Amino acid sequence: MNARAVAFLALLALPLAAAENAPKAPTPPPEALVPEYTLTVTDGARLKAMLRENAWAKDFAASNLARGALVRLGPVLNAVGRDGKDGWKGRLVDFVADRFLDGRPVTVSYFHTSGLVSPFGMTFPALTPREQSMVHLVLQGLRSGPDVAREVAEGEGGFVSVKVTPLALRLQKFAAVETDSCLAVSRDPRVAATLAHSCALEPRLAAATLDVRTDEFFSAWSAVLEKLFGVGPGLRVTFDWDAKKARFTPAGAALHLDKDHALGTASLDPSLLAAIPADAPFLATAVLPDPGRLDAASAEEYFRTAKEKRTAGAYVPVTLVSLGMRIGKGGREERTEAMSVLLVPRSGAGDKAVADLDALFNRHGTYEVHASRACPGVVALSPSAAALERVADACAGRTPSFQQAPPKIVRAFTARPVSTAAFLNLGGFLRASLLWGWQREAPPEAKTKEPLPPPKEVVDAMRLLDRLPMYAFSGRAAGDAVVMTGVEP
Repeated sequence: MNARAVAFLALLALPLAAAENAPKAPTPPPEALVPEYTLTVTDGARLKAMLRENAWAKDFAASNLARGALVRLGPVLNAVGRDGKDGWKGRLVDFVADRFLDGRPVTVSYFHTSGLVSPFGMTFPALTPREQSMVHLVLQGLRSGPDVAREVAEGEGGFVSVKVTPLALRLQKFAAVETDSCLAVSRDPRVAATLAHSCALEPRLAAATLDVRTDEFFSAWSAVLEKLFGVGPGLRVTFDWDAKKARFTPAGAALHLDKDHALGTASLDPSLLAAIPADAPFLATAVLPDPGRLDAASAEEYFRTAKEKRTAGAYVPVTLVSLGMRIGKGGREERTEAMSVLLVPRSGAGDKAVADLDALFNRHGTYEVHASRACPGVVALSPSAAALERVADACAGRTPSFQQAPPKIVRAFTARPVSTAAFLNLGGFLRASLLWGWQREAPPEAKTKEPLPPPKEVVDAMRLLDRLPMYAFSGRAAGDAVVMTGVEP
């Protein structure tokens, strides 16, 4: 090989050598996993009582809906311990209920994050030494391999490494983390590691506590509510225990606020309730500074000075109504359509106001938001024309409105001035979700111009879900929170 060839090869090798000697780019920190919902029951024995004694729960256990919902988890819960191989006797579900539920807290978390094996995780905090020994025995019997390290975000850009134990049970895989006082279990190793790292039980919790991260639940709206109006990301809903009926009943709720929040207090006009369809599974009202004119120039000024207007004394209740999902038509293809409506009180709203709103929301052409003044005293905004039709039907009396809701629910909204109010029809929400799933997965012949009705199994399941309770919460801002009371019919 001549000198020129050697020099040429040396030049080619320079970038490789430089790459080997160059400092490596730092590994990006892991993305923080934040649960959208966290439900904590302070005494797991109440879960046992609810499943065994509650009338609705017993009907659910005997239904096709239960068999379908537990098709994957059922074989695990009913797994019978093998002599000398497993750390329990009898069915696993009975072993867990008898040894880990009575008198102890249990937490179930849901993560709305893509890429997870499962969004659910269960935590058993504050384990006693005896419980720790039983947990360790069971996990060692189910271990399917050596521990695997998973990084969990901590602080600003930091992280910690958590050892996760892989488990195998009846051909299904799970992940668990045991600490000195906690057990976290999930199908996803990241979820198990995250829950175990943050496993701490607050003292003096209610019989059941539901913590909702509004920045996860309403990701699009929460940024506006927090930055412009000072509404924080934490919503806590508490429940009491009705031992006679073996069920949880609503007690209250608290929504975190910044010190300089812009929430006010106002009475809810009956015309607002008349614009809400009675079958809405969810709605939330916040009393905010009056935006005044709803054209582009006024809106820009409003959003820039919203917090400064909190002392002006002019407030209006802005209401977000969810009517579920539907399959709409986008050109030649079907598309998913969210049936959400924003209701803004506006007396004397005429064609000019609606035209200003159309111009405000459709300036960039990314998606359409339509305005309707079909309801007196209220302007309705929605990207769904079908949702606006539902609102118009309620206002005109063609279909029932929220004014015909059970009296206790209506009084929660109208008996006194409020800062926030919310309504959840749990049965209606799950029923709509089931129907939506059927519509999406239905065979092609069911999606004709005259769609076929759902099969009997789906109809029976929807009737069962319709029997679940509905809740209403309302209250006023006090200090750094809105403190609300809860009612049910």
